[in-house]
Amino acid sequence: MSGTFPSEAVGAATGVLIYSFLSLTCCCLTLWLVWVHAERTSYVGLLSAASLLGTVASIIQQCHSIGWWAEVKWEQHRYALANVGSPSLIVAGANTGLDLGLFYVQAYSYNVCALLALSWAATLAQSVYGMSDADRFVKMMRRSTIATKIFAWLFPIFVMSIGAVPAIQQSTVAFIIVADSCMFIGIGLTSILMVCILGKYIHTRRKLVSWNPYARNVTTNGAASIYDRWLLVRFTIAFLVLSAYEVVTILFQIRFFLGTKDAAAIGAEPDLSASNAIASSVIYLPGVTSGFLVFVVFGTTKPFRQTMYETFTPKKFQKIEEKPMPGTYGSRQGTLHSSRTGGGNSSSMYYNKSSDCGVNGTPGDSVEDVELSDVVAAEHDTHHHYRPRIRQ
Repeated sequence: MSGTFPSEAVGAATGVLIYSFLSLTCCCLTLWLVWVHAERTSYVGLLSAASLLGTVASIIQQCHSIGWWAEVKWEQHRYALANVGSPSLIVAGANTGLDLGLFYVQAYSYNVCALLALSWAATLAQSVYGMSDADRFVKMMRRSTIATKIFAWLFPIFVMSIGAVPAIQQSTVAFIIVADSCMFIGIGLTSILMVCILGKYIHTRRKLVSWNPYARNVTTNGAASIYDRWLLVRFTIAFLVLSAYEVVTILFQIRFFLGTKDAAAIGAEPDLSASNAIASSVIYLPGVTSGFLVFVVFGTTKPFRQTMYETFTPKKFQKIEEKPMPGTYGSRQGTLHSSRTGGGNSSSMYYNKSSDCGVNGTPGDSVEDVELSDVVAAEHDTHHHYRPRIRQ
């Protein structure tokens, strides 16, 4: 590697590769978590799969660029001179052969992530505004959720096919609009939905102590779901990062445009300097960050944290919590036993409802304290499982 790749840039390239492998680990960890919780086809699982695809392609391209630095740059230089002014140089740079294929795999995965994020935000908005409570909408929403997931994976392929049409490639504006359409649609509509959801959230928080968009006409902690109450906050932060990524993408496209607009800008020979090598490595960072975002937003929810704690923490260091539960009338007896069945988390609660008194004459738990509310999945294409839960 040191023979062709500038030694001054080895540190930066290695750091980007390590960062990429850490992101790949986050993707695999999130995929394992959704597999354990039987949420393989959920938005979380699909987002993790799309991020994994893009991250793997990015790592392969990085290794190819580092190992064959001079050959890759000379090939890109010849391709740029042969296609001066081509709109494809603005979007895909001067990538050719293997690098061009890997670039489009990454672009495809990022577009899928943007559309899946839009679909998830739309499902969340439907739940927040009560559309999921109406029985006549349940079947329609279930079908629409499945359709949007399929659409998110197929529509980017259709868009890329349109970009290959000669008439589109002859127009710089048309080619850029087509190439960035999925990302612009995803981020634009998601931003509108997030404003609506946050508005509803703020309005509800002013009136209620707790807020759960996935519970049907009840209030709950939702511990059995793969989502939790902080999910909206984390998703908002991730959305802002995704928007920043789109801004960075536009800046890179402007850079490619200025560097390939004519033969004079391309130059007589490729730039093999260390500074260009560092810039070529850093350009991969925004794309591989998607794996971290998926894990931070969805992989750190309470059920997933509990699963990781029970799996990776040695048994002798795990804390066994026993909570008193109502037993017989007028007494609080029983224990909340946490167990893991089939790799997932489950809770078994043994109690009798009491309406007169508890321990030491204190009022017992009324019927209103028992809620049938735990929704296992956030979208309506999965089954809703309800279990009794004592309000924490």
